[in-house]
Amino acid sequence: TPVDQLTMLSLDDIEEQRVTSTGLQPAHEPATISDLVERQCRAVPERMALVAPDRALTYGELDAEVALVARSLQHADLGRGSVVGVHLARTSDLVVSMLAVSKIGAVLLPLDLRHPVERNSKLLVESGASAVITSGCGRHKFGDVAEFRLDRIDRTVRDDERPALPTRPPGPGDPFAILHTSGTTGDPKPVVLNHGVVA
Repeated sequence: TPVDQLTMLSLDDIEEQRVTSTGLQPAHEPATISDLVERQCRAVPERMALVAPDRALTYGELDAEVALVARSLQHADLGRGSVVGVHLARTSDLVVSMLAVSKIGAVLLPLDLRHPVERNSKLLVESGASAVITSGCGRHKFGDVAEFRLDRIDRTVRDDERPALPTRPPGPGDPFAILHTSGTTGDPKPVVLNHGVVA
């Protein structure tokens, strides 16, 4: 058959045929980072999820840590629509905190430890951040922005005594994070990333 007489299939047509012939779910089903991680936690809780300089966590352990921090953030009146800064070293706590912020529907504002405290404070204020997560080890103060210290989480409180996690988790179109340009040619400029883009 001449090429110009062949029927061209759209990407949607190809995906429909793949699902019909294999029985697999659509490959591009809308998802968020939280969705993808939670699926792995349910499917293979015993497998290794994270190996960091300070510790290693299985998917089951990661899920428990994320839920603990997420509920503690909610107890501090943080949730959907809140902007939460994260000022942490590259340890397991950084990954857990980022996932916890995402899980409660808040917007992540990553802060670089190498940057001057004045710059990070300015980003927090300009982003309208409600709080900033820290390890509690540093001496940095961020003006009027509340500090949420991981070392002060009460691990003796049972899960059923903590606030319930949101019944409507964030969707692919909801904001996931606010990133900033380097600011080498002027003030750092914010860029908002949605969950769907990151996932």
